[in-house]
Amino acid sequence: MPNAYPAYITYSNGTNADQDVVVTADFNGGGPVELAAALGVTFGAAGCLALWLHDIAVELYAGSTSHQQNLSVCARFLTSANSSVVLSGPVLRAW
Repeated sequence: MPNAYPAYITYSNGTNADQDVVVTADFNGGGPVELAAALGVTFGAAGCLALWLHDIAVELYAGSTSHQQNLSVCARFLTSANSSVVLSGPVLRAW
């Protein structure tokens, strides 16, 4: 690695522990260092895209179902007319 990236020498011999080395991000033809850099570059973008798609999918699903179906079993019990619990106003509960 010192031959490909000369700035790495000061890090490896301990003279500059804060040394940053610019590495070429390459999926094809590079060694393990270049492959790791390429995976690091694409990981953040892929994570943001996955969160964005998940958010849109949840909003589409929640908007296409009725409100009664979206309630959990516990919430349906607490809001049904047959339950012995009477909710009058906002109630905070720890489950």
